[in-house]
Amino acid sequence: MEKWLSKETISALLKLGVYQIAGGAIGALMILWAIFQTPVFNITLIIIYIFILALFGYSIFCGISCIQTKKNALKHSLLNNVLQVLSFALPGFTFSYTAGVSVFAGLVMSDSLEFNFSAGISSVTVNTMTGEDTLKLSVNIVAVLLILWINKLSKTVKEELTRWDLPATENA
Repeated sequence: MEKWLSKETISALLKLGVYQIAGGAIGALMILWAIFQTPVFNITLIIIYIFILALFGYSIFCGISCIQTKKNALKHSLLNNVLQVLSFALPGFTFSYTAGVSVFAGLVMSDSLEFNFSAGISSVTVNTMTGEDTLKLSVNIVAVLLILWINKLSKTVKEELTRWDLPATENA
């Protein structure tokens, strides 16, 4: 499919791919380091580590698919970034995932309503059975911008493939 796309589109896919591979690799390395620092394991912890490594592995898969201009690369990349949009904490459960750069803006609802802002690189938080009764909801602005870019890139790919009368199912 690469031969049907413009140099600009291939360059955009390469940039997106490298970003996703780097974000996933950094996250996976951090988790592997955390695993080696963990003195005691239980089945719950093992399942959580496998889940987290799978998320970062998926980011790497998405990046490789983009670099190789695979058919469903942008669909997978879109899903990968949708998973990174929301960070939340409910009584008893917390979840946040970023494979790459994050800039979160959100609200913390406890005794008062607070605005919170944070930035970081490749991280994940999964907490179960927390004793907190605070509600938190944050949006990763970088992930939202990437979703918009991926949607635009998908349209560009479709347009370029349509010029060659290739079926719509052949898009990245």
